[in-house]
Amino acid sequence: MLIFGTMTNKYLPTFDSVTVELNKIGPGPIAAIAGIIGCLVIGFGALISAIYFFGSEAYSPSNHFVSELGMGNASGSAHTFNLSLKVGGLLLLIFGLALGRYLQQSRVAKFATAASVVASLSFAAIGVFPANEWTPHMIAAGTFFTTAMLAIVLFSYCIWKNRKRHLHRFITMQGFIIASL
Repeated sequence: MLIFGTMTNKYLPTFDSVTVELNKIGPGPIAAIAGIIGCLVIGFGALISAIYFFGSEAYSPSNHFVSELGMGNASGSAHTFNLSLKVGGLLLLIFGLALGRYLQQSRVAKFATAASVVASLSFAAIGVFPANEWTPHMIAAGTFFTTAMLAIVLFSYCIWKNRKRHLHRFITMQGFIIASL
């Protein structure tokens, strides 16, 4: 099952000598796979870092900030966590750009895409600046949380209003619920 619709020839890249014309590529399954793999990379990076956390007590989301997983003095695999944020952020960037293109670039979709790009890049920046580097880390984290929620709400709205596409409206309910938390 393809998340972005059915697979047809319009989703295949066209080659002009050596370069790929990106505007001819539909979102297709590659973007969906990038989004899924991005989430898995981040999840496994957090899990591995939580397992090897060596603070004063075992890592628990109720007792620790997630950012502590990226601190070298608190987790034996902080580098794994930080790398997962960088890689996951870039994979989610691919997903956000493709979703924006898929929604046919209404004004709201363009704004959602821009918010998604900023959110993805700031998410990767959280891995570049672990919590040991407090100021840039907090700027990246604050930017991520703000723009990610904005992107989720705007993309959910676009999917809800777009009757031509094959995305189920149930997806929008999940987006609105996530953003309300």
